[in-house]
Amino acid sequence: MRPAFSLRPAFIALALLSPAAASADTTAEQAQSLEQQLHDWLDSLVGTVIDISDRPVHLTPEGDHYRVEIPMAAAAAVAGFDAADATITAEARPLPGERWALDDISIPESLRVTGPGAGSDAAIDWSMKTANQRITAVIDPSLATASSFDADIRGQTWMTEGANGVHTSSVGRYVAHAVWLPTGNGRMDMLGNTMGEKLAASQTLPDGSALNWSVDRMQSNVRIDAVAAASLGTIVRAALDMVPIAMSAQHSGHPPAGLPPEARKAARTLVVQLRDLWSGFELSETLEGMRIEAEGNGASIAKLAIGAGAGVRQGKLDMHVSLAIDGVDSPEIPAGPLREYLPRHIRLKPRLFGVPIADATRLLLRAIDSDAANGNELSNQATALLRRAPVTVGVDDVELDLGAARLRGGGELRIAAANNMSGEAEITVTGLDALIRQASATAELKQGLPFLVMLKGLGRQDGDDTVWKISYSGKKVMVNDNDLSAMLPGSR
Repeated sequence: MRPAFSLRPAFIALALLSPAAASADTTAEQAQSLEQQLHDWLDSLVGTVIDISDRPVHLTPEGDHYRVEIPMAAAAAVAGFDAADATITAEARPLPGERWALDDISIPESLRVTGPGAGSDAAIDWSMKTANQRITAVIDPSLATASSFDADIRGQTWMTEGANGVHTSSVGRYVAHAVWLPTGNGRMDMLGNTMGEKLAASQTLPDGSALNWSVDRMQSNVRIDAVAAASLGTIVRAALDMVPIAMSAQHSGHPPAGLPPEARKAARTLVVQLRDLWSGFELSETLEGMRIEAEGNGASIAKLAIGAGAGVRQGKLDMHVSLAIDGVDSPEIPAGPLREYLPRHIRLKPRLFGVPIADATRLLLRAIDSDAANGNELSNQATALLRRAPVTVGVDDVELDLGAARLRGGGELRIAAANNMSGEAEITVTGLDALIRQASATAELKQGLPFLVMLKGLGRQDGDDTVWKISYSGKKVMVNDNDLSAMLPGSR
């Protein structure tokens, strides 16, 4: 769990209040009025699942600001957990322009939550300690101006004890910054970045062994464009309405035969609201100095970068993910040819394009309204949709650096049906001849020699590069004008 996530209830709750006019001194009457507004909003949002107490948030006037206390014990008790003394505090100051400044937001330095786990005899004991924290926010409930959140947390540790053993984690320092920028029409861009230092975790596996990992430094960035702020509350309410159904299925040990009417209504609401919740997003995360140990074996990665993004282009979903790995190493691999060919760099970027948002939404709504008996009809409708709007799956920027040899390439596959696909790809390897010579002279690599020789024979030489141009259409595979269709499974 990242520290910033657990802090959100404090400033999100206050952000939805309509503050009284800023004045030199706050009053008890103003505090009571704000408490009532907050109670009514929370009850409208989660009242179907959680019994909101009379004072879910305590506001006490202290000169030019309110002291804010958010006791979490009552909310935890609804789910069967004990969170005694779990209170988030802050100072809230009304600002000009109907904005709020939240200062000294603080979670308990020592926090413990206990309660039921998965199974009748299981129990969970979760605790967290924080050595130092500085958390602030500026909120505009009207979304007319920018809102922001900043956190600098140091020396935080977590421990979970349960039926699956003990799981501990820690972070030396965690810095988070987020900003909400109004773009008009009730929408906003959400931008955030985080930085972590000295992250570590240890977990006891079912067999009693330990899994340990650590990261020297972490950096992440996220951007979500044109978020429909008014839809967020509706989405939360619909999701919470699904909770009793999910809990009932979990306790019974099997899913219901069909969705009850209230669950179908909530599911429809979720699909409709999520369809236009945002126009696109981009996120990325980089981990440096990553180490993993399990059962006496270890490995390290100098740098791991992952990312994802999505948007809508011409009414169709356009999404991608990315992965890049640098500096793979393991003390388990002895010095010699195998170590020499450890990947120095790996990169790939899969993508998906072509799912029509409007048609896919209608199909999802039909699935929600249908029962199991209509499964074949829904499958036929999905097939017809794919035939009308083929989906393109591609892989861009494929790179594999083995030192003596380097592979790069990319391609795409267009899917109109399970039996109607076509695509092209191009792969280039630099240093294949050197790799073949190494394999022929090294016992550990000889097993792969026939495969390398076959690849060489199919390739087209271009200086030091060996190139394969691949195409697939009508169940026919061509590699540099060579027909390899007979090698496909089921071709005979």
